[in-house]
Formats: sequence, structure tokens, C-alpha cells
Amino acid sequence: MTDKELKRLNRRELLEMMLEQSKIIDAQQTEIERLEKELDNKRLQIKNSGSIAEAALKLSGIFEAAQKAADIYLDNVKARGKAKRAMTDTVKRNKTKGKNDAWQKRTGAGKKE
Repeated sequence: MTDKELKRLNRRELLEMMLEQSKIIDAQQTEIERLEKELDNKRLQIKNSGSIAEAALKLSGIFEAAQKAADIYLDNVKARGKAKRAMTDTVKRNKTKGKNDAWQKRTGAGKKE
């Protein structure tokens, strides 16, 4: 609307225009407030995601330490199993040798003549 057209409007028309403009301004202000809240929420989400990433890194360190401990434990269990098998094999060999020695003593086998 041009200045000439505005000057031709009567008081009532001007007031109606102002009222309409006021409604538009109120609606825009409400929209601005909504968008600002949404923006704040987005900023909070971004901030929290940084905190979550940091927490994940810290937890990752904890998990790495736990994995190392589990690996050490597993290695120890395997080593004990090998040692136990070796000892069992030695005992079996000794028992077999003892039985063979006893058999040889009883039967006189294996003596050099």
C-alpha cells in the first residue's frame, strides 16, 4: 500500500489494519518463541551427545581393561590345563613304568644273562 492510499483511509480502516498487524505480530512472536525452544532443545541434544561420546570413550577404556583381564585369566586357565595334563601324563608314565618294573621283577624279564 502506498502513502497516498494510506492517507485516504479513514480512522476505522486504519485501526482495523493496525489490529490485523498486531495479530500477525503476535502470531509471529509465538512462532519465534516456539522456534527458540526448539533450538534450545537441539543445542541441549548436541551438548548431551558430546557427553555421551565422552562417556562412551571412558566406557571403552573400561571395557578394554576388562578384556585384558579376561585374556589374562583365560591364558592362566589354559596354562594350568597344560600343566595339569603334563603332570597327569607324567604320573601315568610313572605308573606304567612302575608296573613294568614290578612285572619285570616278578617275571625276571629284561634281565641280561
